[in-house]
Amino acid sequence: MTELSPLTSFPQTEASPWISAYHQARLLQKDEATVDAYLRILRQFTAWVIARPGHGKQFRPEQLTRTVVEVYLSTLQEQGYSVSHRTRVKAVIKQFCQWLIDEQDLLKRNPTSGIAIQAEQRLAPRVLSPDQRFVLRNLIEKSEDPRGKALFALGYWAGCRVSDVAHLLMEHTHVGPKIGWLHVGHKGEKFRDIDLLNEARRPLYDYLQQGGRDKGSPYVFTSQRSQRLSEDGIHYWFRTLKQGLWQLVSVTLQE
Repeated sequence: MTELSPLTSFPQTEASPWISAYHQARLLQKDEATVDAYLRILRQFTAWVIARPGHGKQFRPEQLTRTVVEVYLSTLQEQGYSVSHRTRVKAVIKQFCQWLIDEQDLLKRNPTSGIAIQAEQRLAPRVLSPDQRFVLRNLIEKSEDPRGKALFALGYWAGCRVSDVAHLLMEHTHVGPKIGWLHVGHKGEKFRDIDLLNEARRPLYDYLQQGGRDKGSPYVFTSQRSQRLSEDGIHYWFRTLKQGLWQLVSVTLQE
């Protein structure tokens, strides 16, 4: 069996030695951003497992079952995580468990086998009241976040999908002081051109002019960890924004 050594760059848990060994055995050839994502997913998953009843606050790989994985993925769904994120989590857990089978001989079968990530049912969009729209737009305007203002504007005023924004390339972004249009689309989606209203063009132009992005990236929206702001990153940003909205609306109703 592989000699276990603790992770030193992350908070230690009962599972840290196993994650460290898996890192050394299977992840060293991957790029830094991928490794960071894998380790974060495994630390979150194993911390959740340790906290479940019957585990005695300890991580025992042999106790990983299909039920454990299914309930964890359902928990992520209830918390609002996207299909793409849950699919990625399942893939990371699958590879980790396969390593436990192949090199540690601790599992007889992979607990992710047979688990399907169901596509979310498309529901009618929730319509904000005029007061909620007012508060939301006010939150954006008062923020000191040029990237956030541009993200909001492209969704609110231009009707861009999250995937459109996450994969928007600089070469497909034509924005000036007075005019602007985008060429958007991703993978199997139909590409289309969008003429930008001033409400969408101005925040995007300001964001690009203020230099808040990684200029070495071909993508318009970048993050501190990657050359591209992911769909999950956008969803997280919007969840944080909505929390501020509901807090303000709640305070207003109590006044």
